[in-house]
Amino acid sequence: MDTTSLNRERDLRHDDFAPEDLSRTCDAIAAETKENAQVIAKLQGEVLANREQNQAALYFASVIFLPALAAVKPETAERDVISALQKRQDVLNNLGKFSRC
Repeated sequence: MDTTSLNRERDLRHDDFAPEDLSRTCDAIAAETKENAQVIAKLQGEVLANREQNQAALYFASVIFLPALAAVKPETAERDVISALQKRQDVLNNLGKFSRC
């Protein structure tokens, strides 16, 4: 019984993957997985740093100086990239299983 995914109802098939992904070697899959994980970790660190800066700016703005709100940095772009990379990681993980890497 496959317990790697709660939503997985069937076995993986060729048509679950893009043709260019199916031509990847196990080494290429592993390399992209590693690179994506590094980028995700870096971006998550930036989001955390921004969150701490944003909390300080909001506190400062609410207590002392309203223009400090300009120091608040939105995290939307970083979160979108993280989400896309995590989806790609899912594809790569499934591709690795399908390719028996």
